[in-house]
Amino acid sequence: MDWIVIEQSAWCNDRGFGINYGWDGLRFQSKQSAISHGIKSRDSDDFNVSTLDGDNLTGFYWMDDDMNDLEAMAEIAEQNGFTFNLTQ
Repeated sequence: MDWIVIEQSAWCNDRGFGINYGWDGLRFQSKQSAISHGIKSRDSDDFNVSTLDGDNLTGFYWMDDDMNDLEAMAEIAEQNGFTFNLTQ
C-alpha cells in the first residue's frame, strides 16, 4: 500500500461549481511521509492523504481522521486515473 497527497481546489463559473482533486504523482511508504510532503508542498495542513493499493484508491484521510467520504473518493479516482473498488 502506498500513500499519496491529495490537493483540493474549488472552482466556480457560470455553469456551476465543484472541486478538483489533484496529486503530484509521488507515492510514499508511510502516512507520515505523505503528511510531511504535503506540509512542505502546501506550507500548511490544507491537503488530504489517500491510500493506493496498486492504482486502486482505498482510503481518504485528513491527518489521522478517516474522511469516510465515498463520493469524494470516487471523484478523486476518476479525476486522477485510479480505480475505486473497496472490495479489492
